[in-house]
Amino acid sequence: MKRVLFLCGGNSARSILAEALLNARDDPGWHAWSAGVEPKGVNPLTLVALRQAGIPFAGLRSKAVQEFLGESFDVVITLCQAAKGNCPIFPGSGLRLHWDLEDPAEATGSEAERLAAFHRVGDELDQRIECLLISGRLGSPVDSGRRDRLMETPKSRLRLEALIASPPTKKCGEIVVMLEELVEAFPDQVRLDVYLAGEQPSVQPTRGYQSFGKFKKIPSAFINGKVVAVREAPAKESLRKTLEEELSLHCDQW
Repeated sequence: MKRVLFLCGGNSARSILAEALLNARDDPGWHAWSAGVEPKGVNPLTLVALRQAGIPFAGLRSKAVQEFLGESFDVVITLCQAAKGNCPIFPGSGLRLHWDLEDPAEATGSEAERLAAFHRVGDELDQRIECLLISGRLGSPVDSGRRDRLMETPKSRLRLEALIASPPTKKCGEIVVMLEELVEAFPDQVRLDVYLAGEQPSVQPTRGYQSFGKFKKIPSAFINGKVVAVREAPAKESLRKTLEEELSLHCDQW
């Protein structure tokens, strides 16, 4: 089972939502916990948003990160700058991600408007979590079996992962060419992994590409677990901008 820890400042909204959303998937291969740098207690609107979304929330509580010191996690995800700057080193952590999301607890306006912010952040978290789980099943660095390979790559390197249909169509080929050209612009910062996904993959993997079985949401692309395109080919300029933004955030970690 892969252990995931979500960290934010107060462990009152974002990280609590993330913990509940991942565990609600009832995937025996994953389990999540959450904590805060300075826990403030669970925001009542967090629980309202979870209840309205049909997500179980019994037992959720605000916890200090110190409660988990010494424990081992496969993935540690910080959700704000405060958590990123004060995140301890956890033994065995094979992947560390930073998802800088707005804090719905700081939303203003009517209760309905503030609640909408919680749903908005919850939707983005759910999408990113789905991508993280997909990435893990495809043998990304989340897989402890490939952790050594991750450690051998430069710390400034991002992973750009793409799923294309197999057998590939002409359009799939064009997507791969576009991605390869884009990565050439970041030779020391970005590594490209392309996965052939479909009912019956029939193309031999080359240059490190990997084959995979059935996957419905193709084509797709994501960077270090962050989804950038689903069911559509990513736009080159948009992808370039996202890569630059992610590099500015992660260059000190990768």
